[in-house]
Amino acid sequence: MNWILVVLENLVMMVDYQTNEVREVRPPAASLAKSKITAAEPVSGRLIALGCSDGCVRLYDWTKGAVVATCAGGHDKAITRITSVSVDADGESSTGVVRFVSASTNAAVALWALPIINGGLARDVEPVKSLPPSVGCCVRAVQCACVRC
Repeated sequence: MNWILVVLENLVMMVDYQTNEVREVRPPAASLAKSKITAAEPVSGRLIALGCSDGCVRLYDWTKGAVVATCAGGHDKAITRITSVSVDADGESSTGVVRFVSASTNAAVALWALPIINGGLARDVEPVKSLPPSVGCCVRAVQCACVRC
């Protein structure tokens, strides 16, 4: 995967740093539930994790133009960073797990594990673990943007 993602309001620019190809990713407004995109991280060749102002992380399949999973319950503030993305799947990607960490503006941190079932992701997922702001503030791995760090 050679993509660098740049977030501009509800637009994500995907830039292939090897070919200089640029793609615009603009999820349908209805799939964002009136929130704004505040962070983005590539998950696989077709999936992007979108952090949103409502505290949810949405997995977006840019080849289909659709949100394929929503991760809610880990944050009550806007997502500022998503990192440590890994996909543990078999060769056909029909089973496995997508894992990542998210951080929000109040420095809360959430760990996510989304099961891949029959080639698709579970639709609505809760975090595996959530760390409150006082604990999550100094987790440098997610490069939080809180004022206390």
